[in-house]
Amino acid sequence: RDTRETRRRHPTPRRGMPTAFVSTVVRTSLGPVRMRVAGAESAQPFLALPGLGRADNRDWERVITAGDLTSTANLRALLPDPLSNFRTAPSLTEFAVIRTLTTLCGSVEYPCREDWLLQTLPVPTEGKAEDRAGGIVLAGHSWGGGAAARFAVAHPTLVSKLVLVSPDVEYSVAQQLRVPTLLIWSRDDWINPFIWTSRFKGHPALTLHATERGGHMLQESHADVIACWLNSNCSKS
Repeated sequence: RDTRETRRRHPTPRRGMPTAFVSTVVRTSLGPVRMRVAGAESAQPFLALPGLGRADNRDWERVITAGDLTSTANLRALLPDPLSNFRTAPSLTEFAVIRTLTTLCGSVEYPCREDWLLQTLPVPTEGKAEDRAGGIVLAGHSWGGGAAARFAVAHPTLVSKLVLVSPDVEYSVAQQLRVPTLLIWSRDDWINPFIWTSRFKGHPALTLHATERGGHMLQESHADVIACWLNSNCSKS
């Protein structure tokens, strides 16, 4: 088991030239979805999903720009906007509490509604696993963290690493995760409490980065945490 907690204080993210994002539209199984893209096409794909209140994904864009992650971590940022299509927009039925209650009441298992993400990926989604070498780095905040975790469970060969920030993930999903995961959580999160980190107990490749303050929101300081984890140069204890 490789469950570690990062304790190093990270420097203030760099603020140089803004990362150049371009807007595009991708055709998915649920219809067209707007997406913001930045970084070299040959770089590691980094697909990030937003929280419910920030579903236009500008928070992830701000974090990526603050840390210049397309350069420092050699990433190609892919930021879909779920709210640009009512069929991909966040649904209250997807939140962990609701899903847990309906499951306990005997409802049928949920399909992976996040399959529309398959059409946003720049890597093959069919064929032999070796043809999909590397996979993607999948990230999510709050609601987007739950969606990212469900996608990683449903399509484990497509995801090489998982970054979750205060995710809304039910216990049953967290217990199925096997992909290397960076879990970022603030102890003063007033929406998704820090105690929910216990849902990931037993994860074979989990790195927990806990902060004392920060609340529930994505922070620019998360950029350095993500970069050092992806580049495998964090101080661990």
